Amino acid sequence: MSPSSPHPQTEEPGYPDRTFTTQLLPCDPTSPLTFSEAGPSRYIHASEPYTKAIPLITSPLTRSSLSTAAAHLRSNQLVSFPSETVYGLGANALSQSAVSKIYAAKKRPADNPLIVHVSDLSMLDTLLPPTYQLGAAYEALVKAFWPGALTLLFPVDADKPAVPSVVTCGHASVAVRMPSHPIARALIATSRLPIAAPSANASGRPSPTTAGHVMRDLGGALDSHPNQEAGREHKGRLKYILDGGPCQVGVESTVVDGITAENELRVLRPGGVTVEQIAQVLKEAGLQCNLKLSVYGKDMERSSEQESNPTTPGMKYKHYSPTARVVMLLSTKLFPSAIARPCHSSPTSSTQAVNSLINQSPSSTRTTPQSFAKVVREQIASHLASSNAGTGKINIGLMTTPDSDLSRHIFSSFTPSLSAHDTTMKPVILYTAGTPNGQKCSNFTEELRSAYPDFQVEYVSISLGKNEQKEAWFLEINPNGRIPALKDPNRGGHCVFESAAIILYLEKHYDPKHIFSWNEEGDGIDKRSEVLSWIFFVHGGIGPMQEDIPYGKTRYIEETKRLYSVLDSRLRTHRWLVDDKYSIADINAYPWLQYYKWAGLKDEDVPQSVKDYIDRNWERPAVKEGMKVPGGNLEWIEKMRSKDFFEKHADEAEKKAAEASKWIQDAMKKDPQSKV
Repeated sequence: MSPSSPHPQTEEPGYPDRTFTTQLLPCDPTSPLTFSEAGPSRYIHASEPYTKAIPLITSPLTRSSLSTAAAHLRSNQLVSFPSETVYGLGANALSQSAVSKIYAAKKRPADNPLIVHVSDLSMLDTLLPPTYQLGAAYEALVKAFWPGALTLLFPVDADKPAVPSVVTCGHASVAVRMPSHPIARALIATSRLPIAAPSANASGRPSPTTAGHVMRDLGGALDSHPNQEAGREHKGRLKYILDGGPCQVGVESTVVDGITAENELRVLRPGGVTVEQIAQVLKEAGLQCNLKLSVYGKDMERSSEQESNPTTPGMKYKHYSPTARVVMLLSTKLFPSAIARPCHSSPTSSTQAVNSLINQSPSSTRTTPQSFAKVVREQIASHLASSNAGTGKINIGLMTTPDSDLSRHIFSSFTPSLSAHDTTMKPVILYTAGTPNGQKCSNFTEELRSAYPDFQVEYVSISLGKNEQKEAWFLEINPNGRIPALKDPNRGGHCVFESAAIILYLEKHYDPKHIFSWNEEGDGIDKRSEVLSWIFFVHGGIGPMQEDIPYGKTRYIEETKRLYSVLDSRLRTHRWLVDDKYSIADINAYPWLQYYKWAGLKDEDVPQSVKDYIDRNWERPAVKEGMKVPGGNLEWIEKMRSKDFFEKHADEAEKKAAEASKWIQDAMKKDPQSKV
């Protein structure tokens, strides 16, 4: 279009080929497309993978589409095609100019190498040094997984490389795989070219699993030219997309490096073939190779060389990444009980639990454990690609389970410090003592243990009289030197201190059914804000003052009475603090209220509604357990609850108050941060 045109086609930098009207080339999925062996090579195989694969195309429609696409590839242009993993964006792997167009179309970083696809072993031969021989491990893997979702690293002939440096990004190795999708393999065979092909999406976007996804990303629909007039046809970055229907896997191929280290296989990128499958093949072949997950393994350690010079896609840059927020849900024994539905039996495993939530899977797969991983793969791939087309807020939860190979790889890539097999709930550790702040936390852990049978807690009693909370080991957990404090081994030993913070942390991570709070959706947002309001209200001071300062004591008691009147105005019309539901707001408030007599208040100072509220809390079995663990004294609490407490137990109460006040003030004197 000329510069004087009212709608100038301003070329975007790096996109010399963004002038196509993208077309779909349909293929008939109902017509057979098979392959036959047609020639010997230095590798002898009686079955797949064939030495020389000849496609047998029965559909005239498919044959025509493949012929058009192959001719386009031979003219060094781009073609998108389906594979068993994702749709690829292919170019002649032997042409520097053709492959450069892949980087331009995808906005792909120039140091991110490509995978070359071959149709048979004779085509592989053309890419390798003349003297190279497959090792025993590669022979076993090729025989087991080719054609399929496995990519292998091979050496490049240093003197006369078969592929240009734009494919390998200057490395001494080239990544090669043989796709099992009949259309992909037939395209390679028909074009008589090895095809360099990453996923057919804009770099960093989710990999496409349908021709429609490719049309959206690279056909112009996703980011049409800003100067195009409304209703005008979008201009794409490629001319042809072979439409072979949806892909089967939806995740990229597994990449294995067997040439860098002797007697060692490195899984550089987990994908459609799992490490367990690879290990089984090597075991059956009698090979003792050390499988090392050098990138996505449990240690997740990447060398500086790997970071700066990736040898395969997916090692350095954001990869297979949706624009929606994706949350990894760690599988524990808590999960099945968390999704139990009324009048239904609870699932007994994470697989059953997840299957019960998969609404779009075929009914036959819901009860077939062998198909679970495949169902999840397809669901994830479909939702990651399609859900990003809209503009609404979308959250995606990926449930990891320890009972499928695929989930183990997803799990290890996101949580390298944990083993995917080690998903049994470990006890959280609560460092505490028999004080109101300590007891509100132990009350909540007991409530959680009652609601979720697999939740576990370990109590560590801290002697406040001996000032254990000031010892160096405890200060590493709580630098403030106070109880309670919590350490969570299920989340890498994460530590939390301050009672309200501990309660909020436990609610967030260990109350998935929101039994003791509300979720942050709909009117739950407002309810949750009410919970927080009452939690922070309690910290305004409804407990006793231990320091021996007469004015301070009097002022504190009067303020406590005022706060009790606020509670009275609420509890006259509410059974519990928020929405008549027992929640963490009540758990946080109760222990201090229980000790009102110790705070210097008489029975007549406390409104009846508050007394009734205290009784309702005390009637809960989990509260009784929490109040005595550790260092709690139920007998003393029962005495305080008696109507004649001051008549019968005044001297004992005064003695206990004096003892508590003494060790608190002594501890403050020893505290280097205290002015007392």
